[in-house]
Formats: sequence, C-alpha cells, structure tokens
Amino acid sequence: MINIVIVEDKLKNAMDLAMQLKELAAERPELDIRVKAICLFYEDYKEKDEKEKAVSRILREDHDYEVKLVSLYDFDDVMDSYMLDQENPTIAIMDFLLESATDRGARGIAARRVNIRYIRSAEKEAQDRIWCYTTSGRYNVEILCELIGQEHVLKADSIRNGRLFLNLENTSFMAALQGEAMLQTG
Repeated sequence: MINIVIVEDKLKNAMDLAMQLKELAAERPELDIRVKAICLFYEDYKEKDEKEKAVSRILREDHDYEVKLVSLYDFDDVMDSYMLDQENPTIAIMDFLLESATDRGARGIAARRVNIRYIRSAEKEAQDRIWCYTTSGRYNVEILCELIGQEHVLKADSIRNGRLFLNLENTSFMAALQGEAMLQTG
C-alpha cells in the first residue's frame, strides 16, 4: 500500500484532490494507493482557529484519511513523520503557494517557501517521492519547474464544477506509484 499525503492551505482543494486520488485508486486497483492524510497549512493563530473549525465539520463526515494542521514551525517534523517512515511508503503532493497571504518566511523568494525548502533539504530518496502543483498560472508553473524539476510538477488540468483536478498522468508520478506498488507485491 502506498500512502499519499496532500499538503494544501485550502481545505476544499485538498479534499478535491483526495477525491480524485480515491477515484484513481478505484479505476486502477493495481496501484494500491490511499490518501493517508491531508496536511492543512496555516500561517497564524487566527487562521488556525478558522481551519480547526472547518476541519471539525469535515471530520464529522466519513473520510478514511486524517486531517492534520501544520504550520511554518512544525512543517519539517510533520513531513518527516510521513516521508521517513520506512514501513509505510509515502508520496507527498504539495501546493506550491502555501504562504500566499503574507509570504511569511519566504520574503518574496520562491526558493524560501517552506515546502520548497523542505523538498530541497530532504534526503534524495524522499525528494523522489514529492510532487508539487499550483493553480496560480503558467508563470508560477515555470518557477516551480525550475525549482524542483518539471518531472515533479503535476499540472492543474482544470477546475470543473468548482472542483480542482490535477493531471495525474505525469510520467514520473505514475512510475513512482507503479514502482512502489511493484516493490510492495514483489
């Protein structure tokens, strides 16, 4: 079983992506994947309170994944708890613009964003299991490709009926899902 962790600052986008991955798992059972967690990024305590309320409403519904609030201060530790777990292989999918409201910590430099810093400092084996996306336009997609490599960028396919869809047919992403799945069964 391959676990997938979604890192996003918008709960709706994260849940849309979780639904899309669940649909992929149903269509392609040989992949043996599941969404393990949504890590919902927040910047300050006011935002944390708002997101906690939204999460508590969501958790009343039937979901088979956990929702964890994560901030600039515990981001690395939370991600390490998933990415360095040798017994449960994990793939992370991260939104590029987690700090868009105030750009706290990055000071306008994309390479200093908390998620990009994490990816660049992670062990090589973990880096190979992290993909990012952005819905904020072609310019940011180009920046993202320069920062982490085009093979680790999932393109936002569309927003249909108000729902985020990513192009999950990215060659390296599918290869990782298939490769990990084969290791589990082989």
